[in-house]
Amino acid sequence: MGLELSLLIGASGINDITAQFGTMSQNVANANTANYVAEVPSATNLQAGGVGMGVVTGPVSLQVDNNLLAELQTETGQSTYLQTLSTALQPVSNALGTPGQGNDLGSLLTNLQNAFSSLLNDPASASLQQAVVQSAQTLAQGINTLAQAYTTAQQNAQNDLVSAVNQLNQALGQIGALNQQITSGLAAGQSVADLENQRNAAMQTVAKLIGGHAVPQANG
Repeated sequence: MGLELSLLIGASGINDITAQFGTMSQNVANANTANYVAEVPSATNLQAGGVGMGVVTGPVSLQVDNNLLAELQTETGQSTYLQTLSTALQPVSNALGTPGQGNDLGSLLTNLQNAFSSLLNDPASASLQQAVVQSAQTLAQGINTLAQAYTTAQQNAQNDLVSAVNQLNQALGQIGALNQQITSGLAAGQSVADLENQRNAAMQTVAKLIGGHAVPQANG
């Protein structure tokens, strides 16, 4: 084996190690990046007549189980839906009050009925008349508070919907653009791991907004 060939073989090994360190550094740098999937370098040994001729560094791929990723996206959508629903209805729930604690509409209505019943037994009583007025005012206030809570929840939902549609359109547009880059890169034998990570992040946004999951195809 000539010196030149030996140097070429050594250089190919160094290049492969450098590429692996580069991928490792990127994985460490993105360890806390949301939705980032670790990237894995690939390499192919070259041989001629049973003799090693060096190594060729291949494209970087994602270390991911697509089935688990799809399940994560689906669960993300369901979890976000429940959280959004809970957040939206919490003011309404607060306005309704807690049954049995005296601040719910049922209790306020019962208080007014009881006040009227007491007043019927002694219609001339100023204190009982005042009790009826106070109970009626408290009930009216509770109804107004509930109506305002419903109105606020409706307005918040409409505002959130406009924002969500804008986010969804942006994410879907990003996925479409990335799909084109990924399919072109795969056809050319290039590494598309970074692009796939970006697409997974965009898909996670879609999953949060409307649920669902991505189905990978052979061509990317």
